[in-house]
Amino acid sequence: MRIFRLLNARRWPLQRVAAISTVAVVALTAAAIIVPFWLLSARETATLQQRLNAAIVGDVEQEIDALFLRIEALQETARSVLAASAVDIQAKVPREALFLGLLRADPAISWVSFGFPNGDFYGANRRDNNQYRLVESRWDPETGKANRGIDYYADYQGALYQTHSKMIENDYNATDRGWFKAAMTEQGAIWTDVYRFASSGRPGLNTAVRVEEAGAVLGVVSFAVELDRLDAWLRQRMAGKDGMAFVLGPNGLVVAASEAGVAVQGADGALLDDNQLLPTPEQSGAPMLAALAPTLQALPTGVPAHMKLDLPALGGRAFLNLTPLARGGWTMGTVLPENAFVGDVIAERRRMIFAALAVLALTALGAIRVTRTLFVAPLQAAAAELQRFGRFELSGRRPLRSSIAEVAQLGEGLEGARRSLAAMARYAPAELARLVIQDRDAAAVVERRTITVLFLDLEGFTAATERLGHRLAPQLNTFLTAMTGEVRAAGGVVDKFIGDAVMALFGAPDQDEDHALNACRAALGCIAALERLNRGWAEAGMPTFRMRIGVNTGRVLVGSIGAPDRLNYTALGDPVNLAARLESLNREYGTAIMIGAQTYDLVKYDVAARRLDDVRVKGKTERVPVFELLELTIGERPERAPWALRYEAGLDAMQDGDMAEARAHFEAVIELRGADTATTAMLARMPPTRDPAFDKLENAARALAAGR
Repeated sequence: MRIFRLLNARRWPLQRVAAISTVAVVALTAAAIIVPFWLLSARETATLQQRLNAAIVGDVEQEIDALFLRIEALQETARSVLAASAVDIQAKVPREALFLGLLRADPAISWVSFGFPNGDFYGANRRDNNQYRLVESRWDPETGKANRGIDYYADYQGALYQTHSKMIENDYNATDRGWFKAAMTEQGAIWTDVYRFASSGRPGLNTAVRVEEAGAVLGVVSFAVELDRLDAWLRQRMAGKDGMAFVLGPNGLVVAASEAGVAVQGADGALLDDNQLLPTPEQSGAPMLAALAPTLQALPTGVPAHMKLDLPALGGRAFLNLTPLARGGWTMGTVLPENAFVGDVIAERRRMIFAALAVLALTALGAIRVTRTLFVAPLQAAAAELQRFGRFELSGRRPLRSSIAEVAQLGEGLEGARRSLAAMARYAPAELARLVIQDRDAAAVVERRTITVLFLDLEGFTAATERLGHRLAPQLNTFLTAMTGEVRAAGGVVDKFIGDAVMALFGAPDQDEDHALNACRAALGCIAALERLNRGWAEAGMPTFRMRIGVNTGRVLVGSIGAPDRLNYTALGDPVNLAARLESLNREYGTAIMIGAQTYDLVKYDVAARRLDDVRVKGKTERVPVFELLELTIGERPERAPWALRYEAGLDAMQDGDMAEARAHFEAVIELRGADTATTAMLARMPPTRDPAFDKLENAARALAAGR
């Protein structure tokens, strides 16, 4: 009773009361639960080591067998596809797609090949995880040589790109290869013994099968596995495990090893003898395997073995397990240091303790559940909700529920606040609303900043409104929704809607180093979005529209501008006015997107554009160049279109006063591109060409005058 009086003498935090209750429950039940678990974890270490060792051996053996089965399944797929003429082996493009797809289906495969009865050869080869090559060899029986063409490819973000090609001459005849001969004499798939590949000099082995169509032999399809691929595969399977796994051939040589095996080079870096395909354990360059060499030499090949060794090179005692495999007389082995098993025992004991603590936690949960359910969880949720409001994250919220009236009222108040903020977000850019909530002073700052401004407007929408009235409202909403989505996707902010026009900012309120390029991306996206809308509207019998866009970059005044009780976050300045002027100038040239000179300077290496004209802007005396945006070319830098070069040459000639040359260039543009509204507009500005008959009379008069 005195304890309860002491507890009631002060106020305790709710979380602390729940924690104290949990500790009390844990203290009462710890001995009854943890001690039995601890005793159960004290198992015989050697027995556990043997079981774990056997489990690892079985897993690796199963994986190796699965590897060969996968390769055989892929090979059968290739045979079936070619035999059924689903892919014509003589057709380059589908053949390359098939072989590269099969090669990339499994990282252990080195080659996917096809040998023709006339000695020709085609194959896809994995050089490493990102480098591939396609080889096509044509055998010439008259010269006894083969012309081999090799195309090299690189994998970039999941797509293959050709890097270069070359042609060589060698004596490779597919019908002379062992895998070809063996497959031609067998009914099903065959596996070769280990041999050294002609192209790389590395040892490996093949599986091959004859391909027939309607009784006629098309050739032999073959899948090859270089042994260094098997090394890498074993390293992957042993990742995170102490020790190593290895595979020995029937002669005791190392086929593969997970511990830095070297299939061609010895430990000293020298190549093996030409007659020696595989290294011995001493030559493998793997420290554990080299330390085991005397033991392995003393054991008979192809016989299971399990023993415990004391090897200082392995860090003490270790377990060796050898298991014969069904394929090729191979033997698979594992070497696991004893410390690895002791560590597993300790880890298992810890897991048992954690399991016991989990049971205790479930028991203690009953002591704190009422407090947490009724008070702690709702209050924590309310605090988290307020933090989400501060970040202006208003979606994906779960309602705050509680059986306590006051907590329920708090949840209702938070929901009302969320709805109010969400309503405000519909009338202001989300970026601006978030800035206002997080930093009111920063949102009120008016500063000079270099940004890019985009204006877009529908052509003919006002006239359509006079004819159709309110019936265009849903269509306008659909249009504005699509344009807003394109602007946001490119990192911009819709500043305001002006009827059917949109003003968007890039680089404000959030900083954006690529504001000019993103504005161009948004402009092209808006044009593409309108084309999609127009197709749907046309099918529905609704009006369709064209759009004009002006984009300009410059230093403007940007921030919250207006009265104290009514502010508008916007941008002011000549660059803004020029962007609006560029939008309307599209009408004179029949273009869709016009960008200013400063915008072009920032994006000229990432877009295709043409200099459209030098114009005098309202309020300015000097002329400024303007450009038509055609497309994005990020990272490509293609050659400029000839018609664009001729157009700009004609523009230069026109500005120099050489109207004849200008007309010739402009007419060449139309010949190259076809109809071009900007070129037509330029031709319309030029004075009419004089009558050729008048030129002849004038020349005759000059000749007579000269004769006098």
